[in-house]
Amino acid sequence: MPEVHERIRAFIAVDIPTDIKERIVRAAKELESEGIRVVAAEQMHITLFFLGYIDAAQVEATKGIMSSIGSRRFGVSLHGIGTFAIKRPRVIFANIRDGAKELHDIYETVSNGMPALMKLEKEEFTPHLTVARLKRFDSATTGRARDFIESYKDMDFGSFECKEIKLKQSVLTNEGAVHSDIHVKELEQ
Repeated sequence: MPEVHERIRAFIAVDIPTDIKERIVRAAKELESEGIRVVAAEQMHITLFFLGYIDAAQVEATKGIMSSIGSRRFGVSLHGIGTFAIKRPRVIFANIRDGAKELHDIYETVSNGMPALMKLEKEEFTPHLTVARLKRFDSATTGRARDFIESYKDMDFGSFECKEIKLKQSVLTNEGAVHSDIHVKELEQ
């Protein structure tokens, strides 16, 4: 894994198996339009904590915080599509049914270790997998988003065993973000 010498854009996440991402991307093709950006399969993950730009010392401190995660491996299932605000959806996501409590517990462990490092997110953490983001909020775009949510609200996208939590670097490019692993915390069996 790469060594960090400058400030990097980083986040803590759980990767999703390829077959599940492909199922979600196939369904999300219905959403593609000028006003909606569908997340590419290679960028799909469950974000536990967005860190923003951090330096080498903060990377090392984050690794230390991640080492305190005492969770055992657990199952995660992605079931249905949702949004945080149905009237004006900004983010469309796959719901996490099984594993949501465990992901929230891991978030709490990380969050409790972060105050000395950086400002904390102000919103309540809700485990989810982002599928698309709305760029426009006209009636056609929001209607398309609401129809998609309704059509897939009961869709089972698949399940997997969460075996590890990753600290990832995110490099922004014209083609989208490119993510790479900086540190991997293996969960206990």
